[in-house]
Amino acid sequence: MAVNERGMRGIAGGIADGLAVNGGIRTDAGSVGIGRSSRTRYEEFYDRAVSSIAEGIEVQEFCDLCFEYFQWDIMVVDEGYSLLGCAGVRPYEDPYWEALATAGAPEEKTIVDYYLNDGYLQAISGSHEGIYVDWGICTGYPQTSAPIYVHGQLTGFVSLLFMDAERKDEALELNRILARLMSIHFQTSDAFRQQMQNPVRGVFARQLLDTVNYPTAPNPEEYRPFLDVKPGYFIAVVRSVSGNEMVLQHICGRIRALYPEVIYMQIGTALYLFFYDVPGNSEERIRERSYAFLNEYELKIGYSEVFTNLEDRALYIQQAELALKTGERVHGDRRSYYYPDYYIAAAQLEATRSIDLQNLIPSEIVRLREYDEVSRTDYANSLQAYLYERNNLNRAAARLHLHRNSLKYRLDKITDLIDVSVDDPAVAQRLQIGFLILRLIENEE
Repeated sequence: MAVNERGMRGIAGGIADGLAVNGGIRTDAGSVGIGRSSRTRYEEFYDRAVSSIAEGIEVQEFCDLCFEYFQWDIMVVDEGYSLLGCAGVRPYEDPYWEALATAGAPEEKTIVDYYLNDGYLQAISGSHEGIYVDWGICTGYPQTSAPIYVHGQLTGFVSLLFMDAERKDEALELNRILARLMSIHFQTSDAFRQQMQNPVRGVFARQLLDTVNYPTAPNPEEYRPFLDVKPGYFIAVVRSVSGNEMVLQHICGRIRALYPEVIYMQIGTALYLFFYDVPGNSEERIRERSYAFLNEYELKIGYSEVFTNLEDRALYIQQAELALKTGERVHGDRRSYYYPDYYIAAAQLEATRSIDLQNLIPSEIVRLREYDEVSRTDYANSLQAYLYERNNLNRAAARLHLHRNSLKYRLDKITDLIDVSVDDPAVAQRLQIGFLILRLIENEE
C-alpha cells in the first residue's frame, strides 16, 4: 500500500532528528560519539528506508537494506515469533537465530521454556523501547531487541545480533529506530494489515464481547462490507495457567494461523474468541485442533454452545466463562472445558455463592462422614459410588473393587444409619447432587 512519501519523510525526519545529538547517536545514558561519515550513513539509511517503505518494501528487503548499511545481523518476527525477514552472515553466531532463520519459526519448546518462562518476551514487550539481552537464551550471544507496536497492539519484534558488547548503546538506539520504522511499515503494508485484526474487526470485537459498555449487540449488516458474519456462532475464553498475559498476546498469532476469521479481544487476564459461520458439529473439530497449543503454552479454555442470534451473545459469553471456571475446579488436570459437560456443576457452583454451606450438604451425607471419621469406615464413599453408577450394585462394586455382597452389606448399614432408602429416586437424586456440591467445595479448598 503506497502512502504519501512526503508524509512518510515527515515522520521519519522527526525520528532521524533524534540521531545526531552532540555529534553522536542519542541514548538514554548520553551519546556515543561517531564520525561525520557514520552520521551521514545513518541519515542516508533513514532517507532510503522511508522512501522504500513508501514504495511498499517487503520486510525481507528492509532487513537486507539494514545489513547493507550497518553490517549487523538483523531479524524481524511477528508477535507469534514466526520469521518475517532476516539478514546477516550465515550461519548466525546464535544457534537459536540460525534455527529460526532456517525453519521459519522456533520450536514450541523453545518458545515456552526460554522466551516465555524465562521472561524474555515479557521483558522486551514491557520495555516499549528495546532492551539489551545477554541472559537466558541469549547467554553468550549478546543482542538487542525491541517490540513493534501498531495502535497499541503488539505486532512483532526486531532484533540485532552482535558479539561486541561495547557497541551496546549504539545497537540499542538503532534497534529502537528500526522498531519505529517497522511499525510504520506494518501500518502501511497491505499484506501485514491482512494478517492483523484490522480496525473494523477490532471495533466489532469490542461491541460484541464487551457486554458491560455495549449492552446491545452489533448489527452484522452494518459491518457487511468488511465482515461477512454469519451464524452459527460460539464463544471461547482462554486463560493462562501461570497468569502470564504475555502468553495471551503471543498466541494471537497462532490462533489467527489456525482460524483466520476468528475475532478476538483480551479483557483483563483472559482472551475472548468469537467464531462465526461454523457448520454443524464442526465446533468439536475446532476444539480438537486447539488442544495441541493449549497444552504447549499451559492454557485453559472454556467453550460455549453454538448459537444463531447475536442478541443472545451475553448468555453464551457467560457459558464460556462458567465452563472455564467450573471445569478448572472439577477437572483441574484438563485443558479444555465445554459448557454442556459442566452445566450441572456450574449451576451447583453458583448456588454455593448464595446458600449457606450447611444447607447445601444433605444431613444424611454429613452424618455418614462423621460416622466414617469416628469408626474408620468408608460408607460415604461407597454410597457416592453406588449413586454414581445409577444404583447398579455390580458396577458400583467393580468401581470400589469390592465383592457385590460386601457392598450390599455396606448399603444395608448405610440405610440403618441415615434412616432413608437410597433406592428411592427422589432421595438418590438429592444425595447425588449433595455429593457433587461437596466435591466442588473440597476442590476449591
